Amino acid sequence: MASVHYWQQFKLRDEVLEVLRLELLGPRESKEVPEAFHALLRSGDADAVCVAINYYSSAASSVRFGGVNRFDAEETEVLERARAVLRNELNGDDREGGGISEGRVTTALSAIVDLVEPTQDTQLVLKALSFVRSEEGLESAGYAAARVLEVLPSGGEESESLIAALALVAFDESIPHRSRWPALGAIGMSPSPTAVNWLLQALNSGDIEIQAIAGTALAEMDMGRFRPLLERTVATWPEVREYPAYQFLELLREG
Repeated sequence: MASVHYWQQFKLRDEVLEVLRLELLGPRESKEVPEAFHALLRSGDADAVCVAINYYSSAASSVRFGGVNRFDAEETEVLERARAVLRNELNGDDREGGGISEGRVTTALSAIVDLVEPTQDTQLVLKALSFVRSEEGLESAGYAAARVLEVLPSGGEESESLIAALALVAFDESIPHRSRWPALGAIGMSPSPTAVNWLLQALNSGDIEIQAIAGTALAEMDMGRFRPLLERTVATWPEVREYPAYQFLELLREG
């Protein structure tokens, strides 16, 4: 929903902001691009801010392939604007109905996922998990939750609340199968007994892909402790050659 193409094709209703959006779609080396980017990011309009955040995320991802993000210096400001979107603090009509749109939430989550700070973002991630249902939105929410659980004290109230919210997604069969994987994987970032119990439940699901995601989390948590159980589980599988089952079998062989 909130892919690069989504915002590239999203026409802003404010005529001045729409002109800036079109300037942002020009060549990246264009001298108009920085001015348009900053004006959209600081506009106070939720959709215009998301256009700028999406542009930033796209530029940041290009660095992995040898590109340059000319807006690296704006990282902190982008993060704060993304949080404002998630808190629904900005102006803007909602064309999708019912409050903040999933497109905005997904875009904001994608921006904070690598910079998430538990003290500020746990409640925002919890809120997002209860709201998003697109594959991209659930993926971003799952990855953000995983980053939070990496550093939250295990067994604490916030950690347990986040695990419970992730479990609601991971075991909701009304959600498309693949869209539940990130939530289940995120549960494995916590070594708490609650997290382990959810992973063991998934391991007993009879679904090979869900078993593989849960098994990978348990193996990475404590291979020695869980290896016998994991080996008994995969002994019931037919031959598999696809992700995530094949990669889980490789992990067992190497571990």
